[in-house]
Amino acid sequence: MKKQRVLITSLVILMMLTLIFALNVSAVSEEKHKYLQKAKILLQKRTKVMNDAIYENKKLSLVKKELAKIEKGSCYDWDVEVIENFRKNPTDYCYVHGLKVSEVKNIDIKDDIINFKLLITWNIEDYNGKMEIKEKYNLKIVKQEDSFYIEKFDIIK
Repeated sequence: MKKQRVLITSLVILMMLTLIFALNVSAVSEEKHKYLQKAKILLQKRTKVMNDAIYENKKLSLVKKELAKIEKGSCYDWDVEVIENFRKNPTDYCYVHGLKVSEVKNIDIKDDIINFKLLITWNIEDYNGKMEIKEKYNLKIVKQEDSFYIEKFDIIK
């Protein structure tokens, strides 16, 4: 009788621990999914702004305002520099028709900073026609107040 009680108590504790662990994993996965969706939206907005700046010759002051809504720090500075250099020295930049996050290697969340390692498939077009290319990236987004911004977007070599 005592062995049965110990066994039943052990099973109940084990089931409770399993349930707690499962709920915790689910909450973490949901949080990571939410941040991944934010990152995808930011990357799509960035792509549109860059395309408009390069191919639609949108005013630089407007482009800077649009970038400031989605980027901070070195990412913002780099993109503005790329656009300014392109306008001074026009060259062949690929038109980006779209992007897809093909694989998520890692998501690291610390306070309001989210770091991703991603494999991105780009649908691009140049003078040779349309093509897909895949590249690995480090992406860092930050949350400030109620908004998210791209702070870092670097290719992994």
